[in-house]
Amino acid sequence: MSQKINLTLGSDPEVFLYDEAQKQFIPALGLIKGTKEEPFEIIAPGFSTQVDNAMCEYNIAPSSTPQEFSDNIQKVYDWLKDNLPGNIQVKVLPSAEFTPEALDNGQCQLLGCSADYDVYSGENTSVTSLSQTNWRFAGGHIHVGYDKPNTLSNEQLVKWMDIYLGLPSVILDEDDRRKQYYGTPGRHRSKDFGVEYRTLSNWWTENETFRKFIFTQTQKAYYALVNEVSIGEEYERQVRDCILSNNREEAQRLMTHFNVVTNEEFSNLINIKVYDNTTAHA
Repeated sequence: MSQKINLTLGSDPEVFLYDEAQKQFIPALGLIKGTKEEPFEIIAPGFSTQVDNAMCEYNIAPSSTPQEFSDNIQKVYDWLKDNLPGNIQVKVLPSAEFTPEALDNGQCQLLGCSADYDVYSGENTSVTSLSQTNWRFAGGHIHVGYDKPNTLSNEQLVKWMDIYLGLPSVILDEDDRRKQYYGTPGRHRSKDFGVEYRTLSNWWTENETFRKFIFTQTQKAYYALVNEVSIGEEYERQVRDCILSNNREEAQRLMTHFNVVTNEEFSNLINIKVYDNTTAHA
């Protein structure tokens, strides 16, 4: 993989705010500045915050290396820690349950304004209502910029991202609740710069090793695209069904077939996840 490529990664993760005094999750409105239409610039151009439903959403500037990508995300977490009231904690969780009273406002019923599409069926997969639940869900979408993107290349890249990022996330992302709403395979939006891959939650954003892993796995997906590697219709179906059913055993088998990650590296990722979970609940 010595071939030079012009690839950039951005992201617009969502996180939850938790009030230590009230011992509950609270909406970001009033604590976070910015909207979908007018994001609030922080740190430097390309970095911003906005209120998304009940969550805090942030954007980072495009990154060209795994280290830059990781550092850019950490800059925002550091900024949030320095700029939020002392009793408000940032919680990096794929899902969180609010009280009905906290969600009893128009902002907490608003959902994304642009449509998501399933790369396999072409169907609009946008969630149109969360009024039936007090749970809210946080994404960790990947914005992939590359040379001369088009609809066909975007779709093929998304399928490879399902393999290189979606399959590992079946195992590493232990929050199954969001997957029922937003974590379906092949979710994406085409962009002028390339494509936004929308299947992943924010599970990977808080740890430097995970952030770098996301970047290098996206590189692998892009190499497969530019080298015109064929997935095959049957394996496309198997990957799609595996992510859709959240089948961890099948994910492991398919990861081995596609040589998604070495056993040593994946074992290290699992150990980090176990450690993070242990310390979080200590």
